[in-house]
Amino acid sequence: MRDMGEEYTLSAGLERVAARVRRGGFSNLPLRAGVSFKRWAYGVGGGPDDVKGHPIDEKTVSVGTGFPFGQSLGFLDLAVSYSIIGELEKNGLETTVWRLTLSVTGLEKWW
Repeated sequence: MRDMGEEYTLSAGLERVAARVRRGGFSNLPLRAGVSFKRWAYGVGGGPDDVKGHPIDEKTVSVGTGFPFGQSLGFLDLAVSYSIIGELEKNGLETTVWRLTLSVTGLEKWW
């Protein structure tokens, strides 16, 4: 039986907010970029004497934007991310994942 370890995620990102003054093309759209590192709670790989195995690390890079609805009613957000999960040398397995995320936010009011 393998022991569970601590799981944690470290993330950082930048965002250029949407322009308040209309300009042509994509210069009005918000731009977002981020990176993330996650250590999973369990390990895989290692020899018979290695009780925990090696921890699985997930490294992610993402970029995205949003398309505004009229009259500031919300956004249709689009993001693409690329992740590498595990390491072939340490865990015996390595996976790459592409994610396309589409989300809708609307009618947000902040007081």
